[in-house]
Amino acid sequence: MQTATNGSCVVNNTDKPILLHNCHPDMPEWTCVLANLGGLTSTAIWFLILLPQFWRSTRHKTMQGVSSAWAIANFTAALNNSFFVFKLTGMPLYAYISAVYMPVLELALLGLFFYFAPRTRFKLIVTAVCVVVWVVLVSIQLALSLQFSHWMLWLSISLWSVQAFPQVFLNSQRQTTYGLSKVMVAMGAVGKTTDYLGPYLLCMPLQYAVLAFFSSTVSQISSLQVLWYWNRVPASVAAESVDGGGAAPIGDDDDGRVVQLPMTPGCQAARWLGISALVTELGAFAGAFVWRTGSWWALAAPLCTFAVCVAAWCAYHLRKVAAPAAAKAAADQLEPPPGPKLLDSAEQTEVDMK
Repeated sequence: MQTATNGSCVVNNTDKPILLHNCHPDMPEWTCVLANLGGLTSTAIWFLILLPQFWRSTRHKTMQGVSSAWAIANFTAALNNSFFVFKLTGMPLYAYISAVYMPVLELALLGLFFYFAPRTRFKLIVTAVCVVVWVVLVSIQLALSLQFSHWMLWLSISLWSVQAFPQVFLNSQRQTTYGLSKVMVAMGAVGKTTDYLGPYLLCMPLQYAVLAFFSSTVSQISSLQVLWYWNRVPASVAAESVDGGGAAPIGDDDDGRVVQLPMTPGCQAARWLGISALVTELGAFAGAFVWRTGSWWALAAPLCTFAVCVAAWCAYHLRKVAAPAAAKAAADQLEPPPGPKLLDSAEQTEVDMK
């Protein structure tokens, strides 16, 4: 076992209240209380966050709109992180609680994918590969010492840092977030905010600060997409929920067109308020990351993250815009060349007289 350290501070949680665990000696006590409260809040949220998606997916018997790559990366990272947390003593209480139940919940979500996804050969191959990888990962963690687990932690950091990218790309491709539980997204937005406090205000390894930045940033970008595409749904769904007009076609979904439903002025104002809050928070995340690392080079992380997300949106948007023109050009090429012009009776008589 080893004690968690954060720069010059060493953790000693003996005979201390839960809200004063892992306090940083260079920061006031209230920041320690705030960070631990945030950690416990996010722990409670992560325990409940998947329940709305479970209910929605089992009710509709589909996982449409949810990225399977996101779920696989989440479970693999949670499984790997659990070994590191229990090998390293001196972590906040909420870190141990999350290390126990997060792999269980993520595995349950993967079970929904396996149950509701079509029975294809590709799904069976992916399932087999994942099981082999997870068995190898557990075997390595059981055999490794804490020193090597420090390096293995970067696997969880890498997976959690990119786990939301597949969902962001899927949202950009579909031009809608229909299928995602909005309750789950709202809980995630709050959880990623409170989750950010611990690694920056408490004595915790630097790896968790890196993890908190990438994971929270990409997750909030996904939440931003939910607000941006708030009233955009597949046309088949709009046809069932809207009687008459009021929905304007704006693109194509996997199963048909995407339509934009009307919004009340109050809902529109709340939507833009949420977008403004998330954009402000993303800027605060970037500033805190530079402060925590003590290097302006850290700005490369948010810039690259935003660039990848914007590039994905532009690529999918341009492809959707270009698709109708390409389809029309292909149809024109398939049309037979025009045959000889047929003359009417007057024109035919004139030709015969000549």
